Amino acid sequence: MESDELHSINMNAIIIGATGATGKDIVSQLLVDEQFDDVHIFLRRSVDIQHDKQGLLRSIRPMPTSQVAHAMIAMAKKTMNQGKQNVTLCVMAIVMMLISACSSNNKTHVASKPEQTDSVTREIAPASSRTTDAQPPLIFDELVGNMVFVEADTGSFFICKYEVTQKLWTEVMGNNPSEMQGDDLPVENVNWNDCQRFIAKLNELTGKHYCLPTEVEWEYACRGGKYSKGYKYSGSNELDAVAWYDENSDGKTHPVGQKQPNELGLYDMSGNVWEWCQDMHDGTGMCRGGSWIHNARNCDPSLPNETPRAFCINSLGLRLAL
Repeated sequence: MESDELHSINMNAIIIGATGATGKDIVSQLLVDEQFDDVHIFLRRSVDIQHDKQGLLRSIRPMPTSQVAHAMIAMAKKTMNQGKQNVTLCVMAIVMMLISACSSNNKTHVASKPEQTDSVTREIAPASSRTTDAQPPLIFDELVGNMVFVEADTGSFFICKYEVTQKLWTEVMGNNPSEMQGDDLPVENVNWNDCQRFIAKLNELTGKHYCLPTEVEWEYACRGGKYSKGYKYSGSNELDAVAWYDENSDGKTHPVGQKQPNELGLYDMSGNVWEWCQDMHDGTGMCRGGSWIHNARNCDPSLPNETPRAFCINSLGLRLAL
């Protein structure tokens, strides 16, 4: 993009360069720091460009450089036409998105995959394999080991077999916002913006590209992916076997991984705590899965729950994707 093109539309653009960031990292930080909803949507779609006919995200691929540049100019003109003067677009490096796009040769955002095997779980390089003077905490390698590969025709990804625990959150953030305390309990009482800050810092510490799953990814994994047996809940038709909900939770969260897993080996996709998804709809976030305080109907894998992104409660947490 030429600088005079930017001047011709009077756009005040801050180009921030930092190697190694991905489109999702860019969007995550922008959504935390800024409030330009139209811009977030554009930036997200500039990297998460593969959608189905209904507009639902299906896979994560970078947009070619020229399309990003032209789309940014169009977006800037739109914001000016709408009377949004002096809009500052925090654009993380078209250059960076381009570096990411060019170097990946149209690979998906998820980690590079080894050769095809019959195993559900594929190998991800451990956090400790990075070149660094200080070795990261063991919990980061444990996290890598808990990421499950989910094969999908529309774009494969990794998702963690457990909800984010208070131990992991505290290791990354240095605090624990949860009302019900315990290392192995799911972190709760976190809003969508908190989750983005946590993920940004986790990625900085590990050199990886963790993110929240999209709604499409979350529901596909919840139902067991290609191994799905069509259960009513995640892993069973009997909710007590797979979930902590209002009838069996004793009024509290429980350590992750105590119930039966689903067909992919994922725990607590139904119940325990609601889980934030990446998606935003008109500034409203989405969470899925039900919780310890809610009834069986809320544990239905297909049930979306629109939630303001600044909202937090002791029944709402997160799960990581990659």
